[in-house]
Amino acid sequence: MAEPQLVAQGAEGRIFSSTLLAQPVIIKERFCKKYRHPVLDAKLTEKRFFQEARNMLRARKQGVPVPAVLFLDPTEHKIYMERIEGLTVKALLQRYPALPPAIEEDLAGKIAANVAKMHAVKLIHGDLTTSNMLVKQDSSLPLSMSSADPIYPIGKVYILDFGLSFQSGLPEDKAVDLYVLERAIISMHPGAERLFELIIAAYQREAEQGKEVGFKLNQVRMRGRKRLAFG
Repeated sequence: MAEPQLVAQGAEGRIFSSTLLAQPVIIKERFCKKYRHPVLDAKLTEKRFFQEARNMLRARKQGVPVPAVLFLDPTEHKIYMERIEGLTVKALLQRYPALPPAIEEDLAGKIAANVAKMHAVKLIHGDLTTSNMLVKQDSSLPLSMSSADPIYPIGKVYILDFGLSFQSGLPEDKAVDLYVLERAIISMHPGAERLFELIIAAYQREAEQGKEVGFKLNQVRMRGRKRLAFG
């Protein structure tokens, strides 16, 4: 195995790039939290480690594009998964602030379908942001934005990082999942409001509780505005 290279670090763990049996992999390692009691920390880390792996498998079984889990190391709390080459949705929107309407609608539809599939099996992602979605571009069908900067029709949209995922069938929790995504799009990508409008419209068409979740989303938005207004 190649020497792991640190790619990123968040509140829940570190992300490394490496190889496993000559196959490119991503390794997610959960680390201990020094501020917690050691016994409590060990129990929580183990619980969340297995919960994340199970929920990745659950989403993949439901047809959601998710990196395949290749190996679990419960001693080091490391998940080895396939490395997917592509751009995060965050990087895509930063690179192309004004996507062609057909590409934007395709992207929104694929994101909405993924979220609807997860919610259908009572799986809440917990951290739906544009950084946690990875786009595979289909380079076989070029569509030029300009002669110097081509953009291609997108392929699959992978969902990443199930570290905060949990099980719930409540429309409220599903609405909060979407609200997190909405806030991520609005705060990180000014001018991309239409993208979320397309996502929520497609979600409401596809999801079994789509209309109810849409109603709850409006309530969650109102509570969010009150918190911003009054602190």
